[in-house]
Amino acid sequence: AHVDWVSHRNSSGRIFESLQSMLFSGIVRQLRPQVTTVAVVAACVILYNGVGVPYLASHLTGVPSLPLLTLPSLPFTLSSPALGLLLVFRTNASYARWLEARTTWGRISSQARNLIRMADTFSDDATAVQELVNAVWLYCRSVMNRLSPPEDDDPLYQQDVRDVYPTDGDNDEFFTRILAASPEQRTMLALKHLSRTLHALPVS
Repeated sequence: AHVDWVSHRNSSGRIFESLQSMLFSGIVRQLRPQVTTVAVVAACVILYNGVGVPYLASHLTGVPSLPLLTLPSLPFTLSSPALGLLLVFRTNASYARWLEARTTWGRISSQARNLIRMADTFSDDATAVQELVNAVWLYCRSVMNRLSPPEDDDPLYQQDVRDVYPTDGDNDEFFTRILAASPEQRTMLALKHLSRTLHALPVS
C-alpha cells in the first residue's frame, strides 16, 4: 500500500534493518559455502605471503626463501569482458523469470478476486460464500507454500491453515491429509477442495 511505502521511505533505520537481515537472505545462504571457501583460501594466501614468508626469511639463514603465491593477471584481464557479458545475461534472465512469476501470481490473485466477486453477486448464502472465500485462500496459500522453502514456510503454512479452518469435526480428515502432504500435493488437494466448494455453492 502507499502508506507502507511512505513509512518505508521516511524510515531512517531501514538501512540498519537491511544490514541485520542481509546474512539471512536466500542468496547469501545459497552462496555461503562458495564465499566461505574463497575467503578462507584468500586469508591463508595473505597470511603466507605477508607473515609466513617474511618471518621464515628473517629467522632461517642459509635456507632459500620461499616463493610467494601469486597468479598472473593476464587471464583475468582477458576473461573479464566475457564474464561481464555473462553476468549481464544471467541478470537479465533472472529478472525475466521474476517478472514472469510475478505476472502469473498477479493473474492468480485477479482470478481469485473475480471468483469471489461473482460468488457474492449470484449467491445469497453468506455461509457458502465464506466457505468459497476460504477455499480460494487455501489454494493461493498452497501455491505460495509450493514456491517457498519448506523449512521457512511450512510451519507458517500449517498455522495459517489451522487459523482459517479451526477443528470442527467435518473436514478433519481432509485437512489432516493436506497438512501431512508434500508441498507439491497440497496445491492439487487445495484445487480439488476449491472445485468441490464451488460446485456446492447455491446460485440464485
